[in-house]
Amino acid sequence: MTLGDLEPMSKMTDWRWKATMVRGCDMIDESLKTLERPSINRSLHRKSFLQVTDNVPLLAKPARRRTEVLVYSPNKKWWRQRNLNGGEITTRIHLGNAHTKPGTQFAVVALTTEEPLAEQTYLNIPDHRTISDEITLIRK
Repeated sequence: MTLGDLEPMSKMTDWRWKATMVRGCDMIDESLKTLERPSINRSLHRKSFLQVTDNVPLLAKPARRRTEVLVYSPNKKWWRQRNLNGGEITTRIHLGNAHTKPGTQFAVVALTTEEPLAEQTYLNIPDHRTISDEITLIRK
């Protein structure tokens, strides 16, 4: 991040002053996004879980804001799980249903959004502010 040549805002034209303010706000937002990006617990990658598992330590460090959790299933949909609120690291994970075979793999991501997600399933990852790395969980 570079600031360039500094100049008092009082010497700027209205247009330049407004553009400078927008740029400054964007820089602050990018810094906040870096801090709020969910840090997924990589030690869970390729671990096996039951169909429904409570208290899964999905994040490596506590969420800084509401964090949505999505699981990608074999039916080609992202399924929304219980969200994590600020300060939480654990959630309940659902991997398939009663007909899902052991060994089935599920991709998992955590993301932050401007507004809470409203749908139960998504064909694509919805719009988000930040997104974690992806891990794979395996059905027991």
